[in-house]
Amino acid sequence: MDVLIALRDEPIISKASTLINTVSFPTKSTSPTDSVHAGDLEDPNAKFAAEIRGKTLRIPNHVLTSLSDAGWPTVEIKAAKWTPGQRAQYERLRRDTDAVIARIFKDPVTVQKVKDEDYALFCFAWFLQTEDYENLWTATLYIIWLFVWDDQVDLNEGSLASDFASATAWRTETIAMIDRFFGLKATPAAQALVTGPMIALEEFSKRAVKKFNEGQLRRLRDEMVRFIEACGTEQASRLAGYVPGVDEYHELRPYTSSVYSCFVILEVFSDVPLPDWVWDSREMKIIAKEGNSLVYILNDVLSLKKEIANNCVINTVPVMYLSGVPWERIMPELEADIEKSRKNLDDAAQVLIEGTMSEPDVNRAMIHFIDGVKNNTTGNISYSLDTARYRNMRTVTDDDMVEIAL
Repeated sequence: MDVLIALRDEPIISKASTLINTVSFPTKSTSPTDSVHAGDLEDPNAKFAAEIRGKTLRIPNHVLTSLSDAGWPTVEIKAAKWTPGQRAQYERLRRDTDAVIARIFKDPVTVQKVKDEDYALFCFAWFLQTEDYENLWTATLYIIWLFVWDDQVDLNEGSLASDFASATAWRTETIAMIDRFFGLKATPAAQALVTGPMIALEEFSKRAVKKFNEGQLRRLRDEMVRFIEACGTEQASRLAGYVPGVDEYHELRPYTSSVYSCFVILEVFSDVPLPDWVWDSREMKIIAKEGNSLVYILNDVLSLKKEIANNCVINTVPVMYLSGVPWERIMPELEADIEKSRKNLDDAAQVLIEGTMSEPDVNRAMIHFIDGVKNNTTGNISYSLDTARYRNMRTVTDDDMVEIAL
């Protein structure tokens, strides 16, 4: 059994998912003048966000550097430190990314806003440095789709954020598009037009079906669907004003992060697929679980300013605080979780590296995959601190604490 599919054997159906059938959500009106907006309704999330807004999140700087300090690979994203080759690759990636964004959005203001978030820099940081631009561009197309698609229903600012019925239809349509583009299922004669983020998805899929074998495509498809379905549960919780408990949150968050699908994407960069026994191994399950935890915990911390500004409290930090964890104890507890995940991942990785040494090609692919997982985490930190997407105006104090005013 595929390790990422095996992860689904853990129960992830929570009380939040029952809200889909028990709560009346705002739906799209037939008349623009009658449409329902999040601000027109009493928003329970606003009350919870108000309890946190105005606080300062103090992050020990060594938490943000602990992974690279432990020898994990990281890509330099400070332009002043780039080599000429790195600069040329980034500039090409930025041009190509901006061109796709201009196809996805029609409103010039939105186009510029999304361009300013610099998805090219995210991909430049997120993926290991490579001289193969085509593989990097394939992976970047997936990230463009992921970011734009997620923002349609995430937080309280996307066009479908407060429209559960339309968002549900959007999710169903997206899954049908994935099946259509991957060629894994028969598709109806009447097919939806390819618009919005589906433009990036289609371009990615054209490349993926050439690069991946059927098993890899199915693995990716399954993780994309799991992400999409989990987003429905998260949206249901948010619209109902339901904040999950800590355990329940950590049950769902690995799927809404879409990190599992991003780990599958890492095989784009290798001509040697990892064998099934590797994917099925206990160690790979640990690598996937702990790598995902590191990405989403650190992302939750570094994206908190943006989320609180949008009255979104389904995030590790608010969930802990609203569950009774004192504010000053949140970062120490998360720091311990981060260190535990790092050690567990390193230990599992070493087992797989040693276990593939008899097959040199697989061993090289294994090492590259593990380095890719690690770089996803360090790259996520670098991007989150240095771009406009998460609005992290921050200061570093004399006691080496990074302070983010919420």
